[in-house]
Amino acid sequence: QQACENDDKCMWQTNANPAYCAVKTCEKYNNPKDECKCNEDPNCVWVSDATNPHCAIPSMAQCPDLDVAFVIDGSGSMWRSFGRHAHGFTALLEMLRDWVKTLPLTGEDHTVRAASTVTGGTFRITFIQFSKANARPDEDHPTNCAVGQCTDGLLSGNLQELMGDID
Repeated sequence: QQACENDDKCMWQTNANPAYCAVKTCEKYNNPKDECKCNEDPNCVWVSDATNPHCAIPSMAQCPDLDVAFVIDGSGSMWRSFGRHAHGFTALLEMLRDWVKTLPLTGEDHTVRAASTVTGGTFRITFIQFSKANARPDEDHPTNCAVGQCTDGLLSGNLQELMGDID
């Protein structure tokens, strides 16, 4: 934890269980007393919102919070080549994995559901796969991740849970 907090590019995420080290986002300065620190960071800007003053990435500062659901085709057509990639489904997941890592996430896990109170241009994401190549009608369709390591189809702003869904 100390190594993470001492690295200017990282921040210790305590709103997840277990806590983890993540790439620093502007939410590190979300305490009103950190307004000057926020503005000193070239990657951040302070938003003087009357109901929710906060620090944000400039490109996201005036954006509303977004809940995004991806419905991903898991049928046989996605198992074919996808441009230069040999496997369409894997290509799509690799792209989503890289993209999600760049988002200002809420940090909340999937159990928060509609009770989210985080604001300031942040995201919660979920991934839902429909169809399965060569699935039998009587086949059970369990999730492939361990309990507590994925979103179970619910919205999440926790990077570890989202990576559990993708992996």
